[in-house]
Amino acid sequence: MRKLTCILLTFCILFSSVSIAFASSDAGSIDIYKKGYRETLILEDTEYLFEYYYNNGDRSILVTNTNDNTSQIFYSDHRTGLVYMDDQIVGRSFCAPENYPILDSRDIWIYYSYSHNTIGFAELTTMAAVVATIALCVGGIPNAAVIANISATILSTWVGATFGADTYCTIYYATGSDGNIMYKFHWCITLTTGITYGYFDTYIQQ
Repeated sequence: MRKLTCILLTFCILFSSVSIAFASSDAGSIDIYKKGYRETLILEDTEYLFEYYYNNGDRSILVTNTNDNTSQIFYSDHRTGLVYMDDQIVGRSFCAPENYPILDSRDIWIYYSYSHNTIGFAELTTMAAVVATIALCVGGIPNAAVIANISATILSTWVGATFGADTYCTIYYATGSDGNIMYKFHWCITLTTGITYGYFDTYIQQ
């Protein structure tokens, strides 16, 4: 699994969007799982390595605590729609609605896909587990984008929580005058307590 170069153009929780650009040699797909994307983040004074990949068609994230070299695998079963942490179910996906969300008709963005997932936090006992599950459910954004938009402070309160959440994400794309394609992940997360975070816009450019 090769390591890819990722430039976070915007990584500030004061803003509601995060932009990510891949090196030109990595162009051709927005799929960070297909790319074998990797990122290292420090969460609660612990360094974690997140590695994205496909396993028999399932989107998967290997999360490794580099301090003690322990790891967990998070994946979405493309056959059943269930989301797992190792072999434990922590979420599920639903079919896309017929009437998907549409942006303003005057906008440059074209609809690409839609997803809706549910998450249970009770078994997610670290912030790394919470963040990885959210990123997996949203579908195509890295963990850094989850933290940048929601904030580590808020995410830490969801660790092992008795409530759950629903994630909603619509992906749009637009082609620039230079021929480059930019993808917009328009997403939010709604807790079962009724609080919604988002919508956020995460941009990934080929």
